[in-house]
Amino acid sequence: SGSEHIHDRSEDVSQHLHVTPPEVMSCGSEVQDDCENITDICHTRQQSSTGSSSKKITVSETPSIISFQLDSADWKRFLKTNGKTVSLLRGWTDLVNDAFANRNNKCVLRFAKRRFNPKSHVAYLYAQGRCKHQQHFMKFILKCKSYDPLEPLCFKMRCFGTQQHDDGDMFARKVQNFKRTAIKDKLKFRTASLVATEMHANADMEAVRQGNENTRPERKLFRKMKYEKMSECDNHSDPMWDLEIERRRESRSDDRFIRMLSICPFHIVTFSDGQLGILRLLHAKRFPVIAHIDATGTLIQEIPDLDGSSKTLMYAITVAHPFTGFPPLALREFITNDHTAPSITKCLKYYADKQEKFILIIPQ
Repeated sequence: SGSEHIHDRSEDVSQHLHVTPPEVMSCGSEVQDDCENITDICHTRQQSSTGSSSKKITVSETPSIISFQLDSADWKRFLKTNGKTVSLLRGWTDLVNDAFANRNNKCVLRFAKRRFNPKSHVAYLYAQGRCKHQQHFMKFILKCKSYDPLEPLCFKMRCFGTQQHDDGDMFARKVQNFKRTAIKDKLKFRTASLVATEMHANADMEAVRQGNENTRPERKLFRKMKYEKMSECDNHSDPMWDLEIERRRESRSDDRFIRMLSICPFHIVTFSDGQLGILRLLHAKRFPVIAHIDATGTLIQEIPDLDGSSKTLMYAITVAHPFTGFPPLALREFITNDHTAPSITKCLKYYADKQEKFILIIPQ
């Protein structure tokens, strides 16, 4: 309902990542020979491509072997146990991507193959993948095995191949799975553009310059996520029945928001008990009350088989805040597709009658 407040309980899983500092790790002669050959090939290509503004990143610039640790509690969130069978849930790749970004923020990993074999005391994970960009040839092999359930998980990743990110390569890094819930909670009472702008303000500009995050936030994706979040609160597939069921549910509780629902003409009047008390407080403090009514421009989902205009708009009645520097106070909102003076007057009269019954306003 509209009176509920969703608190942001999001946690940045990256805070629990403990990335080990770069170390000189011992490796076999085959691994060393492969790294030397790859480095020679990269330097040869870099010398032959004179005049190109793009930068080629060789294996010598990016560690060929990367080790990092993940907190066991965070990792267990993505384990699903069904009897003796344990499987991985969506989102485990995001933890690996965050840890990899601390060592190489130029590539975004795409996992192609994986094998997960959990046992009573030993868990074995083997995964392969490559950089998400189609023209890049950076590949990796990820392994994790023989860990203590009470200790952080130790991962070892071997990267090989060439990496090249042009200045014009701008491909967006998708919203990670475990962050979708927190973003959807924000989208329930805020617009997609506002949430996208807020996330972009705190973006890693180094990753933006390297091409892993789009400079223009994915507002289309956020609008889809907002629709998914709002659809979870639907009571019925038919929008009119959905509103009626919600109105009846609120009428049986002490927290009402939908006050009036009319089919012909189509009107929905919404305000809470807290909004009714705003005028009483302003009158008690003898603040001047000047109400403004205007269409917010928010298009509501069109309901079929309704008489009136084809556009359904939301109107809001606001008053100025008694203190400077604060946004206006909303007294009530109503939704209608009949934008004539009699229709708007009917909605205003309904609110005035309820206001008179709820509080006593002495005329000056």
